[in-house]
Amino acid sequence: MYLLDTNHCTFLIEGEPKVVNHFRELGKVRLAISAIVAGELRFMAQNSQQKTANIIKIRAFLNRIDIYPIDDDTAEIYGDFKSEIIKRFAPKEKSKRKTTQLQ
Repeated sequence: MYLLDTNHCTFLIEGEPKVVNHFRELGKVRLAISAIVAGELRFMAQNSQQKTANIIKIRAFLNRIDIYPIDDDTAEIYGDFKSEIIKRFAPKEKSKRKTTQLQ
């Protein structure tokens, strides 16, 4: 079994050939993520240029993969909550957000 991080999930969702081919070469293996990764994916979709399309992609991906607790509702709340916090309190320029510390 592989417990994927947010970056690997993004690569799989977007069909990044290197990552997709790697998992195909492994054959039939179980893939899983934590609920926090599910929340991160939702957060990214909420803040994307193509919000609706990306939410649909993420839901389809999440339906095909095991998610370890916290539960799905918590992950969704986490993603939406983080999105709202960033929108309200983080710098508008994305390049400056990496140094933002919320208190």
